Amino acid sequence: MDQSSSLARELALVLHSFEHPSCQQAAEQLEDHAATTNGLTLAFRSLQLSVAQVEVLADIIKTHREESPHALRSLSFSYNELGDTGAVALAEALPLHLAELGLVGCSIGDRGGAAILEWATRAKQLRMLCIENNHFSPELRRRFYDLSAQRGGLAVYV
Repeated sequence: MDQSSSLARELALVLHSFEHPSCQQAAEQLEDHAATTNGLTLAFRSLQLSVAQVEVLADIIKTHREESPHALRSLSFSYNELGDTGAVALAEALPLHLAELGLVGCSIGDRGGAAILEWATRAKQLRMLCIENNHFSPELRRRFYDLSAQRGGLAVYV
């Protein structure tokens, strides 16, 4: 079993347990065609996930990150109410080889944003970080812009 497929199957099982129609649809999409040759792309946009559900998904990602760090290529949790707690859980779970991360409109404040920034600083293969429409202070926004300016090839939308 390929590493991306294993992660996709486990995430699909959990999404099915959430019982929301949008989660069911996302689970079915994962079951049908989740893995690609370049790693897994997970689009968990607008699934009405709770912070507790995000934490469960983050735990699965973290487990697979340790077993197969290249299995996940792109991840979006945009338009879910992650808040700082969910953002911190994700930052602690994300693999450093992730190329794209979307957390648009997730009600993230400075605590969660700082955790994502710290992860992004270490994630040298990150090419796109979409985190606009959150609740960041001007200082944290500047720090995200500084990261983008310091690292060629990294697009940050904040």
